[in-house]
Amino acid sequence: MAKTEMIRAHVEPELKREAEDLFSSLGLSTTEAITLFYRQVTLHQGLPFAVRIPNAETVEALEQARSGEGLTEYRSLKLGGSSLRRGALRRKDWLSTRKTLIYLLITLLIVVPVTVFILLNLLSGAVGGEHEISLNTVVAMTAQGNVETIEVKGDALTIVTTSGEIFTSRKEPGSSIVEILQVGGVDLATSRVEIISEGQSGR
Repeated sequence: MAKTEMIRAHVEPELKREAEDLFSSLGLSTTEAITLFYRQVTLHQGLPFAVRIPNAETVEALEQARSGEGLTEYRSLKLGGSSLRRGALRRKDWLSTRKTLIYLLITLLIVVPVTVFILLNLLSGAVGGEHEISLNTVVAMTAQGNVETIEVKGDALTIVTTSGEIFTSRKEPGSSIVEILQVGGVDLATSRVEIISEGQSGR
């Protein structure tokens, strides 16, 4: 057994009684509590807690706590505890709801524009929206008798089919749509297509 030395100290009887009651509730003897304190002092190379002179505000708060002044009393600790738990749960629920709202907002910001874009493309096709087609397709459609009018504005072409669909196309700068159709095998004499060029029309 290690050597031990006796420590003698004078303390107030009330302080000694209160401290020994606390040690007892923690399962410590007074000797073990003092040994624990000494070990902490050597481990920290100083007191294991801050020692400060309290300011006037702290002194006043301590005096109020000792006298019971300004304290709120609760009939049941259980009630207070459940209220605190309910408050913690409400905060947790709020954070969960907040995350859900953020995810919903992000989803809406992504899904809604994409959906609107798809719907607009589908509707524009359904109601005869303009789609660009190649010049070869224009010639083929005209040869089959599926084109009602070709409007020429510079190099831009607007094609309206016999079923009411509208398409756009482009010709080479300086070229003639009439020559392009004739080279493509379209007989303009027998064709029902009407070519409208900058305010003029003809068949």
